[in-house]
Amino acid sequence: MLSMRDIAKQLSCSKTQVRKLLIKYKIPIRGSSIRPKNNFRTYGNKKNKGHIVHDRKEAQTIKIIKNLYSEGMSTRSIARILDSMRIPTKNNGKSWHNQTIISILTREGIYKSKKGSS
Repeated sequence: MLSMRDIAKQLSCSKTQVRKLLIKYKIPIRGSSIRPKNNFRTYGNKKNKGHIVHDRKEAQTIKIIKNLYSEGMSTRSIARILDSMRIPTKNNGKSWHNQTIISILTREGIYKSKKGSS
């Protein structure tokens, strides 16, 4: 089975157009392949025997992130430092992104957006 994206690519048209044609000709559309967001995927949590529990290693990383941010470091700098320290991301091995740092700091209630500040 091809995805709508693959079909659109082969036909040189949009996914929207593919969807309309599939519906028009009553061709079944498979469900989304996007993984649902689960709280255990949140950095600092993991799933253990079906229960969401705190991950101690990730909690240490969150503490490092909070300390670096409170010292005035930017989220991009923090991401670079975590990469240089070879601290794994939730995706095991992918590099840290500043938006991940922002999400963690926001969830911890300490991120201050620089938008609109003059």
